[in-house]
Amino acid sequence: MRPLAALLAVASALLATGSWAQPATRGRPAAPVTVTNFPDPQTVTGSVEVTNLPDLGGGCSPFQLVGFTTATFTGGQGVLGFTTACQAEFPGSRMCTSVEVMETTTLPSGLPAGEAWVRPVTPVGLPGAVVDASGSEANADALSCGGWSQSTSGTNGLVVDGSGRFRSTTRSPTGMEGCHVARAVACCAPTP
Repeated sequence: MRPLAALLAVASALLATGSWAQPATRGRPAAPVTVTNFPDPQTVTGSVEVTNLPDLGGGCSPFQLVGFTTATFTGGQGVLGFTTACQAEFPGSRMCTSVEVMETTTLPSGLPAGEAWVRPVTPVGLPGAVVDASGSEANADALSCGGWSQSTSGTNGLVVDGSGRFRSTTRSPTGMEGCHVARAVACCAPTP
């Protein structure tokens, strides 16, 4: 039985019987415990507001695309370098993942026509070539400029354009291939 289900079963039994038999401890036999201090049920009419609920760790707010940096960078700046660039232009933002761009529901106005670096999100444990969540396929280094550490023409990274089209820079229709080409950074911020 899952821990939460077991806890609910115990709580239900306690509420139904008003007593609980504790397990034996240190050689003493189990003794029943009767709980008698439950508050009386209260009748509530009208509306009830529940506030100050604890965060149950369901995850952080989803991030959405807020724009592309106007400054451009080669691919070897590192994720934190790209995030610093995003925060300079869009406070509270970071370098986007491909999934965050695809899940954006409030589109920023005025995205430039060029391309921007975006972090790939790849399934783990699949055989063969690496496929990003966007569908772009390449070897692992060709989606992240060698872990965002190389700015050479022999390495490639994942980019997105202002229309939401993804590709590895190995497949450049414009001849702008490689991590040595300066591009904007796709920036995402938490939704309110």
